[in-house]
Amino acid sequence: MSQETSIRVHLFSHRVLLGITILVLLVGLVPVALSAANEGYVVGTVLDENGEPVTGMSITVQDEGKTAVIAETETDDKGKYRILLQEADLTYAYLLEKKGYAPFEASFAVAAGKESEMNITVLSKEAAKRGAPAMFNEGATAARNGDLAEAEARFKGAIELDPGLAQAHAALGQILLMQERNEEAAEEAQRAMEIEPENAAYLGLLRQALQAMGDKGKAAEIQMAMEQANPKVLASNSFNRGATLFESGSMKEARGAFEQAVAADPDHARGHYMLALCLVNSGEKAVAREHLEKFLELAPEDPDAAGARDMLAYLE
Repeated sequence: MSQETSIRVHLFSHRVLLGITILVLLVGLVPVALSAANEGYVVGTVLDENGEPVTGMSITVQDEGKTAVIAETETDDKGKYRILLQEADLTYAYLLEKKGYAPFEASFAVAAGKESEMNITVLSKEAAKRGAPAMFNEGATAARNGDLAEAEARFKGAIELDPGLAQAHAALGQILLMQERNEEAAEEAQRAMEIEPENAAYLGLLRQALQAMGDKGKAAEIQMAMEQANPKVLASNSFNRGATLFESGSMKEARGAFEQAVAADPDHARGHYMLALCLVNSGEKAVAREHLEKFLELAPEDPDAAGARDMLAYLE
C-alpha cells in the first residue's frame, strides 16, 4: 500500500527566492526495483502557466553547493521526466531551463528507496515579465521600511523576472551602496545605464559608487558627463556648491556658483533667491531685485517668499 506525504518546496529563480511554492508528492511504491538502498527516482510533469505540458525543458541536477552535475535530462513530448538519483536522500538543486521560459531552481531532498513525484509549473518569459513590477513594488516597500535584505531579494527577483527593468537594477544598486557593497552597486548602475542610457539618475548612482570605491578621477569624469548631458544636473550641483560656500561666508565664490546655476537652468528658483542675497551683500541692489522678482515668479509659495517680498520693499 503506497503512502503519500505532501511537502512544500520554495522555488528560486537563479539566485533569488521568488516566493513561489510547488507541491511535491512523495509516493512510496513497493514494486519499483532499485539497484541500491540509497537510490531513488524523481518523476513528474512540467506544465506552463496555462496547464499545458512543456516539452524539451532541460533539467539539471546539481549538488547542494552547485559544484557538480549529478544528472541531466529533458521533458518528453508530454512534459514528463524521470531522473535516477544514486544518493536520493541528499539535498539537490534542480535547475529548469528552456528558451522562452523564466529559468528557476527547486532545491529539496527526497527519501531513498522510493519514487518521488514532483509536478512543476513554470512561467513563460512573458508571464514572468508581467510579475516584475509587483515584485519591484514589494522591494520598494521593504526599502522604505528599512528592511534592506528583503528589498535586495525582491529587487533581484524583479530582475530575474524582467532583466530589462532598469529601475530594478538601479534600486538594487542603491540598496547595495547603502550596505557599502560598492563594486556590486557600480555593476547594477552600469546595467541600468545599458538599458536606459539617457537616464542621468543611473549615471549619478554610478558616480556615487565609484566615489565610494575611491575612484575619484572616474567619478569626476562622470560628473562632467552628467553636467554636459543635462543642464539641470549642472544647475543642481552648482547650487549645492554655492550653498556650502555661502554658509562658510565665501560670498564671492558662492555668487559665482549661483550664477552658474541660474545660467544652466533659468528656472532654478532657489538659485535666483540665493544669488539675490549675494548681490544684496555686495550692494548691487538693482540686479538683486531682478533675481528676487524671478524667484517670486517661479516659487510664489516658497517658505522664503514672504522674506523676499520684504526685501524687495526694502530695496526700492
